[in-house]
Amino acid sequence: MAKIIITGDAIVRLEICETDQALMNISYPDIISLKMFRQQALDKHNEYRRKHCSQLLILSENLNETSQGYADRLATFDETTKL
Repeated sequence: MAKIIITGDAIVRLEICETDQALMNISYPDIISLKMFRQQALDKHNEYRRKHCSQLLILSENLNETSQGYADRLATFDETTKL
């Protein structure tokens, strides 16, 4: 299973167990920027939405900032179990 770690300096590190990576036959970078991670996630979502003729999503800086602030708060106070 992949473990995604987002740090305060906007770096995402993907840790993937060797078995999972071999099963998926996908290679992942060790470190990508948060901006790149967001864009790749958006691209994957929109790829799926195109298949179903759904309106494409766009990135929202305001939503990203709000969501990141909330995620940072949860991480700081270890409140993730309450979700």
